[in-house]
Amino acid sequence: MSETTAQALAEVPRVDLADERFRTNPGTAFDLIRQQSWIIQTLRGYEVLSYDVARQMCFDPRLDSIGPSYYTDAPTHCGRGCAP
Repeated sequence: MSETTAQALAEVPRVDLADERFRTNPGTAFDLIRQQSWIIQTLRGYEVLSYDVARQMCFDPRLDSIGPSYYTDAPTHCGRGCAP
């Protein structure tokens, strides 16, 4: 990982989803966080908050770690002869 990438990841806001703000009014809490950043870090990992960015990521071949066969050969990837 490059120094620039590590520095950028270190600047991603860390959010505690168990915080009172998220439990009592999650919509408002996410709206406020979304104004600061399109991405956050939680206990689950990095989470994208922007629909537009998430959509772009779906079409970026650099982010597909599963590969197209997962989608086209669905019955074979589960290993037990899944029903179509």
